[in-house]
Amino acid sequence: MLANELREAGAYTQVEYRPLDEECQRPDLTVVLPEKTIFMDVVVSHPAAPSWTSLQPLAASRYAEARKHAAYAGLAQAHGARVLAYAVESYGAFGEQAMEIIQKIRNTYQSSHPDGDFNQPLHRRLVQQSWGRTAEG
Repeated sequence: MLANELREAGAYTQVEYRPLDEECQRPDLTVVLPEKTIFMDVVVSHPAAPSWTSLQPLAASRYAEARKHAAYAGLAQAHGARVLAYAVESYGAFGEQAMEIIQKIRNTYQSSHPDGDFNQPLHRRLVQQSWGRTAEG
């Protein structure tokens, strides 16, 4: 669904195909924007998991973002790209980089669709699409 929003906005987006028995050595999405190529990886964290000890808001998302950066920093540097983690928490909070991605989608959409209308907030559409998919299957 994130790839679809990026494509609709006008960004070239490639989704990484991963058979179940392969290790994850590449990010989930490669997104080419006019200003930069971005490697995006999606992660959902549960801040109330027994293994999680921080009470700080969005700590689980910040930790997940840092892990994604560590995993893909070398690959991104080799390709002149930037790593952004689309980190969300199971209770619905969006991480800082997820919000940056949403803003990039909005900016790209407005650049490629000058007469387009972005009525509903993008993060709300993504949440609704996510819940719709969860309910369906």
